[in-house]
This record gives sequence, C-alpha cells and structure tokens, in this order.
Amino acid sequence: MDTPNHLLRLYKRVGTPVNRDTDEQNENPDKEHSTTSQRKSYPEISVSRPLWCWNDPVVTGFLRVITMINTIRALYTRARTVLREEGLVTTLRRVVSFFSRRFIRYDKLYLYKHSLEERAETDFLPRIDNFSMEIVSSNSQAAELAARGIDIRQLSPEFEKSLKKGAVAFCILVDNELAHIGWVAMTAEAKKTIDDTPYHVDFSNGEACTGSTRTLPKYGRQGLMVYGYFKRIQYLKEMGRTASRNAVAIDNIASQRAHARFNPQIYAKARLLKVLGLQFWKETSLDQETPFPQE
Repeated sequence: MDTPNHLLRLYKRVGTPVNRDTDEQNENPDKEHSTTSQRKSYPEISVSRPLWCWNDPVVTGFLRVITMINTIRALYTRARTVLREEGLVTTLRRVVSFFSRRFIRYDKLYLYKHSLEERAETDFLPRIDNFSMEIVSSNSQAAELAARGIDIRQLSPEFEKSLKKGAVAFCILVDNELAHIGWVAMTAEAKKTIDDTPYHVDFSNGEACTGSTRTLPKYGRQGLMVYGYFKRIQYLKEMGRTASRNAVAIDNIASQRAHARFNPQIYAKARLLKVLGLQFWKETSLDQETPFPQE
C-alpha cells in the first residue's frame, strides 16, 4: 500500500529523533568529551523541612479548633450527666458558675501537705460492693476504657491534655461505671492541667500534688474519695515521692473530712482572685493545725 504524500512530507520534516551528543562525538572522535558539561543544567530542588510543620500558623490554628471542639463535646457530656443525675436546677447553676469563673473567680482555700507513710488498705475501703480501680497514665489506656464503655470525660472533660502532660488518673469503677476520679501530678507542667491554683510544690525535691477530684453524685457518701486518696498516696510513695500537696476550698466540708483520715498538715490559708485574666494570690501561714471536721 502506497504511503500518502502528505505523510511522507511530515516524516521527512520530523525525521527520527537524533542524539546530538552521540552524533557530534562520532563526527569528531578525537574531541574531548566536554559536551556533558556544556549541557543546560537545572538547579536541584532541596526540601529542608516538610511542606507543613507544627509551628505553621495554619496547622496550629487547626489544632486549636480541634481542641476546642473536643472540649465542647466533653462539657456537653458532663452537663448531660449532671442533668440526668442532679436535675435541671443544679445543671443551670453549674453552667452559670462555669462561665462566670472565666471572667471572675474568688476562692478561699486551705493548703494541705500529706506525708507518704505506709497505711493499711483495709482502713480505707469504700462502703460499696463491686468496685475496681483503674490507674490511667496515657491516652491509649483511656481509649481502651472508652472501648469498654467507660468515658473519662464524663468527670474530667479535659483528660486528654492532662494525660499528655504527664498527669495520672485514678478511676474507681462501680459495676463497670466510672464513679470517681482523682489525679496526681509529679511535674509543674502536669500540675497546671489538674489544678491551676498557684501554691508551691517542690517537684525538684520529690514532692507531688493531687487535684481534680470528682465523684458521680449517685455514689456520694460511699467513701470513694477516701479510698481514691489512699490509692494516690500509696502510688506516690511507690514512685519514690516525699510528700503530696493540694488545695481544698474552705467550704468544701466533704473533701476536708476525707483528708482528715490521713492526718495531714494544713500549713496555710490562701485567697485567690482572678478578674479578666489578672490574678491575685495571698497565703497566710498557720501556726497550728486547723481542727478537722470529723466524719
């Protein structure tokens, strides 16, 4: 079959691809192979860091949005639990208190110091059956509890941040339901996530602190707080800590009664005032121990 004339003309015009360097070398075999250096070079593209990084404003903003969404979800879960357990009036009171404390906060506190001595567990057992203790020190452990239907955010909305910073949660379960939670911190960074009250803890010399203690209302007055404090003090002793400190509101009688079981030292009274981001803190040392309300 004859090739059409227009295709022949196109073939002659385009021709076969030519390796010009090879042809030039064949025509001039004695010429030094300098053609490679004369080729057009292109700058290499070097990526010294990833196209995104944690310091990127967009990434930081995105992470803040995710954190805010998770916090709102946790607070909603907590509010729903309070509504179910304590009713509408208590829920509204707590919602108002939560948002008002973002603008103004005034606390009167006792500052406690606990010695970490050996104690018998049988002296601090709760008055309830079918309970167990879970010590949670990582978000992966919290995820395992969540897979079992136990959601820590029910009592600690910002638990993910606390665990990430090194705080440890002590969870008491009753019939596989989270009934009580309390936290310990062994570093200043961890303390900020469980108690922002600015009392001094000498972490460098082995001290630790406790905080964010909460009990589901229907399990109140069952001795869960006392047992939780016993397990936290025992844990800190096993970790080689020298003492434990914490702050308790002067009007929080239930917590004071729980602490009284361990004969701590109340070494100061304190006042904390926060107004629109400004903070005022005053401690007054106590010459003698304040009498404890007994259970």
